[in-house]
Amino acid sequence: LLARAYKLPEPPDKVGSLVDQVAMAVLCVDATPAKAREAVAKLAEEFLDWNEMRVTMTPEIGVVLEACGLSASRAIALKRILGRAVEELYGFEFESLGKRSRQDLKAWFTGIEGVPHAVAAGVLYWVYDYDRVLVDPEIARVVQRLGLVAPTATEAEIEAGLADVIPAKEAQLIYHALRQHALTVCTAKNFDCRDCLLRKECETSH
Repeated sequence: LLARAYKLPEPPDKVGSLVDQVAMAVLCVDATPAKAREAVAKLAEEFLDWNEMRVTMTPEIGVVLEACGLSASRAIALKRILGRAVEELYGFEFESLGKRSRQDLKAWFTGIEGVPHAVAAGVLYWVYDYDRVLVDPEIARVVQRLGLVAPTATEAEIEAGLADVIPAKEAQLIYHALRQHALTVCTAKNFDCRDCLLRKECETSH
């Protein structure tokens, strides 16, 4: 039901080096590929390379992104990812991350302070073809309200449970559908079950 209601957004271009693709994915979350392309092109005009941008003050990058219709906050996420790459990979060797286990790859991106879970998910799905349904507090809330897991189930437990029933090829679609449902209908507060397409399937529906 959710997958039919919430269509996958258009993915960003898989062009250039892997660091280019990571940056494009960061900027494409909750935006269009066209805006992400425009922003990447504008950043290339303003800065010599990704390393120069990494050491540039965040507000300066934010101004460029806002001029392209994107949130200035994405500058924080982009700088944090680039910064961790230099600190731990000694450069923008994002290819090496693709050789890690699924769990290590996920932990690397979702564990960066200042990088929203949705942004990390965008990179994992669009750049590394991640094949599990990622779970954040928003998605956990929906699954718990549906009664599919205990109210005390952790995000890790929910993710493991979904992995047992969601085929790998459908993981990104289900993640997107659950996230959109959490943000637009099954919100944390003031949610209205009358507008929910899952109301007949949900234990919390009233």
